Amino acid sequence: MTTTYFPVLTGPHWPETRDAIHAYSKVLGAYCKALAPKQKHRWHVALQPSAQGLRSGTLRCGANAFEITLCLMQPSGVVLRYKHLVDEPEGSA
Repeated sequence: MTTTYFPVLTGPHWPETRDAIHAYSKVLGAYCKALAPKQKHRWHVALQPSAQGLRSGTLRCGANAFEITLCLMQPSGVVLRYKHLVDEPEGSA
């Protein structure tokens, strides 16, 4: 039986990578804090793990719903992805 370990997160570029992930996480958390339905103990601000990285969960702005993913799988680095979930009905403006 073989044992699989997580990759070692050390090296010359790790501090920059860590700081970038932290900064993007703070931005994503600010969106969650502002737009997610409020819950006790700020549970609405917590980021949710996904297959790609971390995601905001469903956020609402008026009649529109969307989610934002902090994608950690891209070889070019950290990417914020926006996914529109619900359109505002026509004629409701």
